[in-house]
Amino acid sequence: MKLTDILFMRKVVSFGTCDPWFKRNQLMKFAFNYRGRLARCHKLGMNRVYKALQFVHAVRDARKKEIHGLWNQRIAIASEQHGLPDRRILLEGLAQSNVALNKNMLQLLAIYEPRTFEVGACIS
Repeated sequence: MKLTDILFMRKVVSFGTCDPWFKRNQLMKFAFNYRGRLARCHKLGMNRVYKALQFVHAVRDARKKEIHGLWNQRIAIASEQHGLPDRRILLEGLAQSNVALNKNMLQLLAIYEPRTFEVGACIS
């Protein structure tokens, strides 16, 4: 009977969350580099790994803010070199003329392709 086969498969293959062993093993892989009991005991290593992941998240956000600030500075300096008083004027002019360039592409153009950036400044 098919119903029995389905019930048997449900007992053999779990459709819920994964086995707790895999989660524990993954956390211990993250904690392998710690010294002493932090690398061997699950509870101590788990707490340290979670705290380390919180620090990584905070550093990632700070790095993003720093990179975006650097992009803004590069665009502002390049736009001032081409006669525009502010980077916002450049960005608004490019948006009005339907030139779809984000800040990352603009700062790369300002560094490596100054003549192309000059054309973009003239368009805006």
